[in-house]
Amino acid sequence: MSIKNIKPKTTGIKTVMTRMSIMTIPENALLFGIEKLLKGRESFKDTDKTLNEVIYQGDIFETIACELEKDKKFLSACMMYPNQKVIDQLEELAMLVDTDYVLITKA
Repeated sequence: MSIKNIKPKTTGIKTVMTRMSIMTIPENALLFGIEKLLKGRESFKDTDKTLNEVIYQGDIFETIACELEKDKKFLSACMMYPNQKVIDQLEELAMLVDTDYVLITKA
């Protein structure tokens, strides 16, 4: 019997199931400045210490870009505002990532 021919029972499980999407980005594709901005913002950390991969919310890059824009004057005065190359990559990532989560993988 094919699995396609099996009728699912109505247990209500479908009402609590959620589909999630995840995008993977190799760590070596990110500028060091982006890695610094991500520190401490992890949603999930890998429990396997050999991989040490981290998962972030899908809107993490957009969130950081908005925070930097909001605090631009203050951060610039303190000389803590990231350089333009970092800002450009951050904005590009904010536009490209359209998933629920982002997994940063070790290269």
